[in-house]
Amino acid sequence: MSQASAPGLVYLSGDYTLFRAGTSLATTISKRVIIITEPRSKGENKIKVSTEDGSLSLRYERRRIIVDKGGLLAKRVLRPVIVSALKTMEFLRNSNQLDITIKSDVPVSVFPSTSLSIATVMSVTHSLSGRIDRDFLWKVVFDSERSIRKSPSTFEIVLLITGGLAVFKMGEKPIFIKPKENLLFLIALSSKKYSLLSSPEITLRPFLSNVSGYINDITRSMNWISENIYSALDQGNVERIGMLMNLAHSLIRALGATTTKIDELVSAALKSGALGAKVTWVNNGLVVALVRDDVFKNVHKSLERRSNTVFNSSIDYSGAKIEG
Repeated sequence: MSQASAPGLVYLSGDYTLFRAGTSLATTISKRVIIITEPRSKGENKIKVSTEDGSLSLRYERRRIIVDKGGLLAKRVLRPVIVSALKTMEFLRNSNQLDITIKSDVPVSVFPSTSLSIATVMSVTHSLSGRIDRDFLWKVVFDSERSIRKSPSTFEIVLLITGGLAVFKMGEKPIFIKPKENLLFLIALSSKKYSLLSSPEITLRPFLSNVSGYINDITRSMNWISENIYSALDQGNVERIGMLMNLAHSLIRALGATTTKIDELVSAALKSGALGAKVTWVNNGLVVALVRDDVFKNVHKSLERRSNTVFNSSIDYSGAKIEG
């Protein structure tokens, strides 16, 4: 048995799904997903994947992904694990059958597919060969993500493997920074409705086509926000970070790429004392609020009245790792 984990991720500005040609600023968060792999030699299905509580379950059998429990939600959320496991075995030239269990103290749907892909590749590789080579990890994760998302974010892969907070400009290496002041976030899930048609790329496509005429102007504005958040982090100016997060959300809203629920959560966070709040497009959209200790309880209660999943988080600096 082998266990590997990867952190979650939120964008403070320049969400990759929306602004692929611009400057992005994102951080890994201190909530982790753990992938547990157990090889076996016999069984009808080649791979079986399930959450620890058994609420979601898939199996790969006769070149098909079959849902055992959880319907479209299971297929939407767990498919990256099966794809990544198959890619890993293909690269390792291994034909073992696998039982894979997913553990997390927040809903699995909170994590981007990249987190699941990285943890799966590490867990399966460690279970079958015991050796984790960084170049191998990068290659298999990128190939897996290309099958899942078609246009993987190299920034997300680097950031989730390494951990921390970084700014990324297209064509350049990410620049990592450790803020002078600890940042505390409250994160709320904006919707429980996940389906095969609700990936960020598909969800946002109609909005982006409607604003194609001025998307470059909005992208330039978002680039300015990302660069100024980076400067504010270096200066330890938390209030300015919050203000800039609010501006980032306003631009995303100007694209039409939010929902009534997302805007309600952002507004509730700000009215109850958050320094800043915005949507971050992971799966169906998370709302991330930057808070101070003295308003933490007020903001948490306000979000909890409007979302089924609210949790606090800080920046994760450990990145992906083998757990055992």
